[in-house]
Amino acid sequence: MNRALTLDDLVVAGIALAAGLLAGFLLRLLLRWLGKHAGRTRWRGDDVVVDALRTIVPWTAVAGGVAAAAAVLPLTGRVGHHVDQALTVLLIAVATATAARVISGLVQAVTQSRSGVAGSATIFVNITRVVVLAIGFLVMLQTLGVSIAPLLTALGVGGLAVALALQDTLANLFAGIHILASKTVQPGDYIKLSSGEEGYVVDINWRQTTVRQLSNNLVVIPNGQLAKANMTNFTRPELDLTVLVQVGV
Repeated sequence: MNRALTLDDLVVAGIALAAGLLAGFLLRLLLRWLGKHAGRTRWRGDDVVVDALRTIVPWTAVAGGVAAAAAVLPLTGRVGHHVDQALTVLLIAVATATAARVISGLVQAVTQSRSGVAGSATIFVNITRVVVLAIGFLVMLQTLGVSIAPLLTALGVGGLAVALALQDTLANLFAGIHILASKTVQPGDYIKLSSGEEGYVVDINWRQTTVRQLSNNLVVIPNGQLAKANMTNFTRPELDLTVLVQVGV
């Protein structure tokens, strides 16, 4: 320590920590009130943003209180460095989780608004969440002083082995992305395959497409098989269609 610890230091540090906890509690109440008002709007994006802020804002206030308490106490340079590093890692973890929740929620809101109320495309949501969490994890390692260059090299070499071992899974993944990107099939469409399966598309995830039949049964079709099958989409390009009826005279 640079100087002796006194009672005044403990009192000021306790006040700073209590202020951070109180601020976090009050901010959470405020954001809960905002969440009720956001729930009255039609757009789902504001609900996602407010729900994510309910996580990061209180934790930021608590971390600020801990940082202020640590700044008041006569800590050594090494201990203070470790405290600052721990708080930084905590904030990065909370910010990463919040960003993943916000971005994936906005992606889901956009897909639902374009595909219908009952439609969902979890493949984009899952990919977005994994990418954001991976970036946050790399930033966290860099903050801790861990070099990420060897890790990226190892991931690149290991990715080749994983790609060879998961050929079918990756084929279904890229087939699902191609189906959604080409807009040939979207959640909520009514389709019929040449093999006889037909129904409403409920979800397209990283491996399979779920179709709900008129009998309320679910048919699970691998994305690779769906991409190669002859398919009739009765919903696109328009909902209106022409039906040929033979009439005998």
